[in-house]
Amino acid sequence: MTESAFKSCAASEPSIESKVSSFLGAYKNGLRDPDATVQNLSNVYKTLSEKDRKRFYEFLVSAYEREPLSGGRAGNLFVSIPSVILRTIIEFGPVAEFIPRMFDHLLSLKPEGIEEWANNVFPVFQYNLFHSSDRFDDGTLDLIKEFPGRLSRLGGQGEAFPLRLIEVAKDLERVVADINLRKLESTTRESGALAGKSTKKGKLDYRPLNMSMAISGAQNPWLGIRSEYGISGPTFGKRISFVKNEFKRSVIFRDVEHAYLLANHGFHKSAVILAGGVIEELLRLYLESRGVPPQSNNLDSYIKTCETSGFIKGANPKLADAVRQFRNIVHLEKEVSSKHTISQAAAKGAVASIFTITSELAT
Repeated sequence: MTESAFKSCAASEPSIESKVSSFLGAYKNGLRDPDATVQNLSNVYKTLSEKDRKRFYEFLVSAYEREPLSGGRAGNLFVSIPSVILRTIIEFGPVAEFIPRMFDHLLSLKPEGIEEWANNVFPVFQYNLFHSSDRFDDGTLDLIKEFPGRLSRLGGQGEAFPLRLIEVAKDLERVVADINLRKLESTTRESGALAGKSTKKGKLDYRPLNMSMAISGAQNPWLGIRSEYGISGPTFGKRISFVKNEFKRSVIFRDVEHAYLLANHGFHKSAVILAGGVIEELLRLYLESRGVPPQSNNLDSYIKTCETSGFIKGANPKLADAVRQFRNIVHLEKEVSSKHTISQAAAKGAVASIFTITSELAT
């Protein structure tokens, strides 16, 4: 091939930007599904040099920030360019670089744009965060976990955020907690630590939880819950019939199981935090199902609203209040002595509160 012919051939080679635009355009017009689009983009990425990969990434992010978060229709299909780009970057792009930029972009939007992201893009992010958790380093997971705090600080400056974004922030906290739990399970399995090993007098009795058995389920946790608290999984499911979203129901069941297992294996503080989170979410969803708005979006307000509305009567508000008090002492600076440390009895009491309160809500 002559030099002029080579230059002519090179000039006709599509640019990175045009290739990406072509694949995204085909998806937007309903000619490619999300899986095929991500695979096509992956194939392009694999052929690029390190320098061109940066161009590829910047073009994707630019399209992510430019395309409507509301998505659109292509025939009978719902298509969302930002969702496909987010998935693409999580699967083979620089995740640690993208996540803070994604949050910065999110918080720069107007309330309606934030709600569109929460409804149309977040479900894809949540799914890929959980199922591709190995792509997220500890620093990025910490950033995701701290997002609710960042949201709260900005909200205190007079910013108005949709309730849906607050729900998203709480869901992110729970997903990251579950990822960390799985990491603990993996670490425990690899270390082969012996549970219940005795120690010398005066030493702490360290009894690491065998997570591969307890959390993965050598025995169904609901067998233990039924024996200890007198409630089966199907009965609990009926009590929370006001939770209509199937994914949300599965998350609640999972967190109840984990709270029970943690309380029974020495992780008392973690059990109380998780039980308190379950109660908070259940009360929020119950008030939402009854069309009763709380004064503010926190556990204390949910409890007070349920009391004043007559949804929780008798001694049950005291149980819920006890969980709130348990959550108040989980901060390390408040554990100033052993008497402030959460006991197993307190942890089991927090788990029991879940079933007592849901029993009252079901009546």
